[in-house]
Amino acid sequence: MLLNKRQIQLLRCLLYASTDVSIDALADELSCSTKTVQRDIKIIKEYEEEHHYQLINKKGSVSICCEDSVKDSMFEVLAFLDEIEGQSFVGKRRLDMYLDLLLTSPNPTSIKALSEKYYVSNSSVVNDLSSIEETIQESGLNIEKTRKGTRITGSEIALRNEIARVLSLIQLNQQTHRKIRATRLNNDTILVLSGIYGQDNVAAVENCVTDIERTLNIVLGDIYYVNIVTHILITIERMKNKKTVKEERIYDEDKSNYIFTVVKNAVLKLSQEVKVSFPSNEIDYIYTHFHGSGFVELPDQQIIAKLLENSKTEVYEFCNELIERMGEEFKYSYDNDSNLFYSMLLHVNSMLTRIKYNVRIKNSMKDRIMQEYEQMFSAVKKIVIELKNQYYPNSYISDDELAYLCLYFQLTLESKKTKRVVLCCSTGIGTSHLLKKRIQNTFPDIEIIDAISLNRLKKMDLSEVDFVISTIKMNEKISCPVVNVSVLLDQRDVEKIQSVMKERK
Repeated sequence: MLLNKRQIQLLRCLLYASTDVSIDALADELSCSTKTVQRDIKIIKEYEEEHHYQLINKKGSVSICCEDSVKDSMFEVLAFLDEIEGQSFVGKRRLDMYLDLLLTSPNPTSIKALSEKYYVSNSSVVNDLSSIEETIQESGLNIEKTRKGTRITGSEIALRNEIARVLSLIQLNQQTHRKIRATRLNNDTILVLSGIYGQDNVAAVENCVTDIERTLNIVLGDIYYVNIVTHILITIERMKNKKTVKEERIYDEDKSNYIFTVVKNAVLKLSQEVKVSFPSNEIDYIYTHFHGSGFVELPDQQIIAKLLENSKTEVYEFCNELIERMGEEFKYSYDNDSNLFYSMLLHVNSMLTRIKYNVRIKNSMKDRIMQEYEQMFSAVKKIVIELKNQYYPNSYISDDELAYLCLYFQLTLESKKTKRVVLCCSTGIGTSHLLKKRIQNTFPDIEIIDAISLNRLKKMDLSEVDFVISTIKMNEKISCPVVNVSVLLDQRDVEKIQSVMKERK
C-alpha cells in the first residue's frame, strides 16, 4: 500500500468517522483543496479489493464501509505506513537494513557491503545506521561500530524478540490475491516469512502450531498465532546458525505439565520435518510463547483447569481484586459475570508469563482503545498499577497489555442489558444537561433516552422505559418506577438509583 502522509491521514479520518464525511470538512482537516481530496480518494480507492474495504462516494461526501476486523487491520497498516513516513525509520530501506543486521548478528557488516546492497552512498548508509541506533535502544540491544563493520549485540532472547517485532511491521508493496495454500497468515505476512525462512518451513511450523491447538482444544487469537509462528521460525533459523538461547527458560514450579507435554511432542515432531534438533532450553522457549498466548474463545471448564495448572494463588487474588475494584469504579457488579472472571484469569496468567520471560506482544488496537475508551482505560491502568505494586512490584505492565485488559471490562459493560431511562427536570435546560451528564458519568450502563418536562412525561409511552429519574416529586401515577433525585446528584441519590437498578435486573 503506497500512500503519502496526507492520504494516510485521509484514510484514518474516514475509518474513525464510519459515517459520511463532507469533502469540504476533509479539505479543512488536511489543509488542502477539495480537488486534492478528490484525487486522494481515487488513489485510496485503488486498494479497496486488496484490503477489503469499500469507499462510497456521494455528492459532496465520502464514507468507508468495512468489517470491524478489517478496520482494526487497516489501523495497523496505517501505523506501519506512519513509521515508514518518518516516525521510527525514515524509509523502508532502513527497516530492511535493520532486519539484515538483526538476522546476521553477531557477525559485522561493512558500510561498503550495505552501500552496494541498497544502491546508496556510504554517507546515506551512515545516516541510516544513526537512525537505527536511536530506535534500537528501546529493545535492549546495542549497535557496535568497529573497523570490521557494524553489528548488533545483546541477549539472544532480546534479539529474537526484535526480529519478530520488525517482521510484524513489514508489509510488501507487491499486490497478490492468491494464496498458495490454506493459511491463517495474511498475504503480506506469508510472503515476508516465506521469503526469509522458506515456504516449506512456514507450512511445517503452521502445522505444528495447529496440532498444538487441536490437542489442547483451543484456538489462539490471530495476533498470538502470528507471534508464535514467527518465533518458532526465528528459533529454527538461529539454531541452524548455532545461535541458541543459553539459559533455561522456565522454572519447574511455573510449568503447566499438561501444556508443556503437548508443546514438547509437537516440537519434536516438527524437528524431524525441518531437520533441526531442539534442545530442552529451546523447547522451554517455545513453551513460554505458547503459554503466554491468548485465545479466541473461552475453553470449557476442564480445559481451563488444565491451562491454569500450577497457577499461583496470587493470580486468583489479583483477578478477584481487579474485578471488584473495577465494579466499584463503574458502579456495576462485574463479579456476577463468571465468564469475565475465567477470561481474566486466563489472560492475566498468560500476561504474567509474558512479563516474567520477556515475551513481547504488540497490541495493534492500543491507540484506538485508548482514544475510544479513555475512561475505561484510565481506570484499568490506575487499578492495575496499584495491584501490580502490591503483587508484582518488580514487573512492568505495558500499555499494550493494559489495553487488552480494558477490552474485557468494556465488552462486559456493553454486552449487558442497558437500562433505558427518561430524565424529568423542570429547573431549566442548563441544570437538566448537568444532571444528565452526572448520571451518565456515574452510571455508564444507563441510557437516557430523553430529558423532558412533567407535562410531556404524562403523555409519553413508557412501555420501553425501565424507570424515570426526576427532580420533581410527582403526585400522579405513571406506569414505571420513579426515582426522585436532587439536581446535584448526591450520594443518597446514587444509592437510590442503584437500588432500583438491582430491582429491575
